[in-house]
Amino acid sequence: KLLRSNEEKVMTYNLHVKEWASYFVGKIRVFVHNGKGDHDKGSSNNGDNKIRENKKRGDEFEQQEFERFSSENPNAESQITIRADDGTRTRVDAIGRDADGNILIEEYKSSDTARLTRNQKKAFPEIEKSGGVIVGKGKGEFTGGYRIPPGTEIKIVRPQ
Repeated sequence: KLLRSNEEKVMTYNLHVKEWASYFVGKIRVFVHNGKGDHDKGSSNNGDNKIRENKKRGDEFEQQEFERFSSENPNAESQITIRADDGTRTRVDAIGRDADGNILIEEYKSSDTARLTRNQKKAFPEIEKSGGVIVGKGKGEFTGGYRIPPGTEIKIVRPQ
């Protein structure tokens, strides 16, 4: 989205929650940072480190779970974009077929508190209810235009 400068003076606040000095703000979730500061003896860098650690943990969990999924479903593909019938697009972590030919879809979240994105919250129930279509080139047998049938469950997988 295109943002524009606004010269209007407004009241602002310098938020600091535990070790975090960076936040996603507003409806469009702009990533902001409080600047240099010496929050808790340099913990502003800890927020950046925490983001990197969470990403690394998430990537490792996703890889581990996709290896499990693909060993059970040899035609599995990862990172496929689906457009729900209401137009919402979202990317799923894994898609494949079971032994009976039914489509299986999984989304991996590496913690109990990891949230679905705004598009996932909107698209997943819509796909389960009305179906969807793979957009872009797709991968393997799940190419662009492939129809996901109504009733296809999207399983959210979290660590046990």
